Order: sequence, then C-alpha cells, then structure tokens
Amino acid sequence: MDFFTTGRLLKQVNADCQSLLQKIDSRIKGWEGVQLSFAGRVQLIKSVLTSFEVYWAMAFILPKGIVKEMIKHFRTFLWKGTSSSGYPKVAWETVCRPIEEGGLGIKDILAINRALMSKHLWAVIKQDRTSIWVDWIIQVRLRDCSIWTVEENKGAWGWRKMLSLRHPLMSHIHYRVGRGIPFHFGTIRGTRLDLSFPVSLGDLR
Repeated sequence: MDFFTTGRLLKQVNADCQSLLQKIDSRIKGWEGVQLSFAGRVQLIKSVLTSFEVYWAMAFILPKGIVKEMIKHFRTFLWKGTSSSGYPKVAWETVCRPIEEGGLGIKDILAINRALMSKHLWAVIKQDRTSIWVDWIIQVRLRDCSIWTVEENKGAWGWRKMLSLRHPLMSHIHYRVGRGIPFHFGTIRGTRLDLSFPVSLGDLR
C-alpha cells in the first residue's frame, strides 16, 4: 500500500501500469487468429480482459491515461477482433450500459475502479483498526482531523485521489450515537453544528 503512503509521482504510476496494457494487448493478439463471433468477443472482454483490470483496480486508482488506453483496446477488439485501431460503431458509454438498457453489459472501468477503491476509504471511515494500513492513516495522515475535512491537496498522489471519492459517499453515510467510535462533531460536510453551538470543536470530542 505504499501507493497511498509515499510520494510516488504520476509518471511512475503510469510506467507501472504499462505492464497491464501489455497483458491486455498480448491476450488480444493471441485471439486474432481465432474466428470469434461478436458475442464471443463480448464474453471474452467480460470474463478475461476485465479480470486483468479488476486486479489492478483493487490496488489503486488507475490514471486517466491508462483507462483511456484500456478502453481503446477493448473497443477495437470488440468491433474488429484485433488490437489495431478502428472506428467504433457505438459510443463506449452505450456499450457499458446494462443489457436491459440497450447496452452489452460490459463493466465501466472507471465505475469499477471507484467502487473498489471506495472500500479502502470505507475502512478508514469506520476506523477499522484491525488493518495496519488504516491504523497508519489515522495516526499519520489524519491525526486530529476528520476524514471528511482533511485537505485533499496534501500527501501522496494515490491518497489524494482516494480522498476525491469522499464526495459521492457523503450522502450515503449516517452516524449513530453510542457506537463507541471517536467522532468529530461538526466536521461532517452538510451539518451546521459548528455554527449552532458556541463551543469549539475540541470541546465536543
């Protein structure tokens, strides 16, 4: 998990992800001599190529450039059966829609990546101290701050990108008094407790 804890540059992350693109390209080239139907190519994308992506998406947020290249590989294989460039017949956003909505049911790479990375963020939110990484984040990255108010422009690139996922989660988070978890009153975005009570946040902890 050093991706979240050290100052690795985006350039290095992109370099590391090149092996992912190479694996996808190599697998597609291995299928080029096989007579595959359109339905067969759809299934291979869903079951084989997407599995490469999921493995990496569980570890860190994929750079936009890498995601763009992955979609390019998937798209050309879907429509042409090769890894060479070509013109898509349908927008990729449409392809990724559920079948009942007129799509092919291929998973959206960005959506999968965000969902899998949100699990790491959720572990921090619920303060899962059984995780060494979560314990380190709480003690070093957060210190006396709330996960909701810690500045997004500080820390390693991976940590900053993960903090950007806080906003979609906010409307789904509900706190219950009495759970025994340390809580920073007034620090949750959207509440006005800090304005309603003439006391410092430190007095409320």
